[in-house]
Amino acid sequence: MAQKVAAEQDLETAWRDVFVQLRPTIDLVGALLELTDVGAHPISIDKLASRLGRSTDETERLIGDLAWPWVKAVAEDGQARVELVSTDPKPRYRYRIGDRVIPFGGCGPDAFVAAHALGRPMEVESTCPSTGTPIRVEFRDDGTVRTEPPTAVVAVIDPRTAPEALTFTDADQIDADVCLRQPLFASPDAARHWLNRHPGGQVLTVDRLHDRLRRLIG
Repeated sequence: MAQKVAAEQDLETAWRDVFVQLRPTIDLVGALLELTDVGAHPISIDKLASRLGRSTDETERLIGDLAWPWVKAVAEDGQARVELVSTDPKPRYRYRIGDRVIPFGGCGPDAFVAAHALGRPMEVESTCPSTGTPIRVEFRDDGTVRTEPPTAVVAVIDPRTAPEALTFTDADQIDADVCLRQPLFASPDAARHWLNRHPGGQVLTVDRLHDRLRRLIG
């Protein structure tokens, strides 16, 4: 048990280092998702810059440099526009936000980041890659999560196994080396083969990942 706890703490520390390194990018993505209501409408660059505590020029530069696998942003005419994208013919995930259903790519943990940024109820739907079981994660307005099936877990790689991808300069490389390797599984047993193929990786319950990412995002 002590060894398992130590391994989880080591993995959290490794991801915390990534979040510290990528803080400007993570803050930008979070602000874009929140202020545009996940791409529902554009947001003025001035308002976005104010939220980030940066100048307009710095904010436009950050948008221009953004390499995020499932978020595309464009700054023009004083406004920022956001689109969630999926490169797969069959989207890996679907966000349900109010009356909208948004197909997207990315990875399982991305949904938790998006829910934290949005700050209001949303649901995420996916399919277990091992069993084909439908998975639904409901983020509630009281900050809790509910999952069907309740045994569902999220795969999390050791970021030290994908150092080049985590420079976040090439969206396709991030998608291939990070996003595709972090799906939702219907149960720990369904994720057993994934664990064998990903040394240092872990499968976390939805509640545990939710709490961990809230600590990392702040």
